[in-house]
Amino acid sequence: MEALARELREETGRELGAARLLDARTYAARRPGVEWNLTALFYAVDLSSGPPLVAEVDGSTNAAEWVPLADLRDTMLSPAAADARRLLAGSS
Repeated sequence: MEALARELREETGRELGAARLLDARTYAARRPGVEWNLTALFYAVDLSSGPPLVAEVDGSTNAAEWVPLADLRDTMLSPAAADARRLLAGSS
């Protein structure tokens, strides 16, 4: 949970309240010249109040954009992110 709390704080500027593990899945990823496997842990979380922001400077989240879930389409997302969206929709 410490890593989850730290990543949320770095990438959203918000504090973790509670978390519930929804699933764990493994994916094979390929890009030109590189192949790897990754394991994704999917959590439903409660966050502290306040607007989300990108707290990490010069990191991988500089180009992050907040989009309402209703506006997302699977074609806009990585396979893991599309699965996360479906898992969250089913956990309500």
